[in-house]
Amino acid sequence: MNLEHLETIERISLDIIDETIKDLLMNYKFLDLALSTINFNSIEADQVASIGTDGKTIYFNSSFLIEKYQTLNKKSLEENIVNNKVNFNINRMIMHSLLHCLFYHQNAIIIDGSIIDSIWDLACDITTEYIIDDLNNPIFGVKNVKIDGEKTNIYLRIKKDLKSRFNNSNFIVKNVYYYLLNCDNDKIELYKSLFVVDEHYNWNYQKDNEEEQEIPDNSMEKVMQYIQVGVDILEKLKGTKPNELHNQLKIMTSTKYDYRNFLKRFMEFREVLSVDVDSFDPIYYTLGLNIYKNVPLIEYNEVKEEYLIEDLVLIIDTSASTFGKLVEKFISETWAIISQIITSKNDSKIRLHIIQSDAVVQNYKLIETEDEFKEYIHNFELIGGGGTDFRPALEYVNDMRENMLFNHLKGVLYFTDGYGEYPKTAMDFETVFVFCIDDECITEEISVPSWAMKIVLTKGDIMEGNYVNK
Repeated sequence: MNLEHLETIERISLDIIDETIKDLLMNYKFLDLALSTINFNSIEADQVASIGTDGKTIYFNSSFLIEKYQTLNKKSLEENIVNNKVNFNINRMIMHSLLHCLFYHQNAIIIDGSIIDSIWDLACDITTEYIIDDLNNPIFGVKNVKIDGEKTNIYLRIKKDLKSRFNNSNFIVKNVYYYLLNCDNDKIELYKSLFVVDEHYNWNYQKDNEEEQEIPDNSMEKVMQYIQVGVDILEKLKGTKPNELHNQLKIMTSTKYDYRNFLKRFMEFREVLSVDVDSFDPIYYTLGLNIYKNVPLIEYNEVKEEYLIEDLVLIIDTSASTFGKLVEKFISETWAIISQIITSKNDSKIRLHIIQSDAVVQNYKLIETEDEFKEYIHNFELIGGGGTDFRPALEYVNDMRENMLFNHLKGVLYFTDGYGEYPKTAMDFETVFVFCIDDECITEEISVPSWAMKIVLTKGDIMEGNYVNK
């Protein structure tokens, strides 16, 4: 084996990768952080025959890459146009794999059934190609009228199906996956010939009941936010409408909330009269007893700092579009987070006020202990089913406040999945609308009054617990 020859091939292939990265950065400066975060490694052909990714590294076979580069550079423009075969260039292949990494496509999780690996792979490829085609940049290959027309027709077909199935026509992998499940083998093979670009190396195909899930790298979430800002600035400078890359980034970043940290805004961090065991050092205590005969060098602190919460109101929209399990899950998570953060054993109690309301207030319950909560959730029943109106419940809270039924009202969380009537005037207490949307691919803005805050979650996020950093 000629090691010097192999080193030369690898060096040339890395030079090709460098040229590709330069091309991408010349056109999309906001990809600099992403491209510096992802590793590029040469790999043997028996592992990855062309280009592939595991979500953290983009792998390439050096011999393939050099041959591909030479072939593309030898072909004339006319040859590329008349060739009715998909011929992805290296820029496109790297961009394709990079998008897989950005959107965590390697973590295949389907909640309501076992996943079909090959269909998930194809759904990821179609979604990724849709984003690249929407960018409409010549660096990703010469236009082929026949093939591009065929791909466009497929995109329209899928969007039409999504519109009828999910009441919107946006692309996300999970929705495209469900579309592909209803396609016959001939369509699947056609789609593979048009959209499969890279190899999905060591992807993690999880089943619906698997508890151990790979936690996405926080650094990649920061990369996505960085890219989203870059795309947003570029679109504003050009005066163009948001492209599909922007929409996908918005979906990924807008629905990922650390609900645990968010709830801390309703809590007070203060000193309470209680022995602080955590700050006590037993070494100095016993040392003093040994040396000075029953005189410790340090004693327990008589005060400690704790998170406290006195009154938090949770309003549940019980209009016809909500359902019991979803609401029950959200209430349970909220109570569990508060109980875990607040560990005080003093007289200050957790006071969670739960109000059910649609167009009128339907039910009120005050929860102060774990036993009370367990009884409430065990017998939980959603009461309502009418339209959505935010005013009655907020007026109810205001009346409670005026009648001094709160010790110290910290704020109101209004859990809703609808668009209701807001009060004309601002509330005197902090109000947060937690919007629960049907599908994670909805990207339109949900507006709230200037005096209120909002969080947007998906029903899938809530049922899976994805919005809680445990």
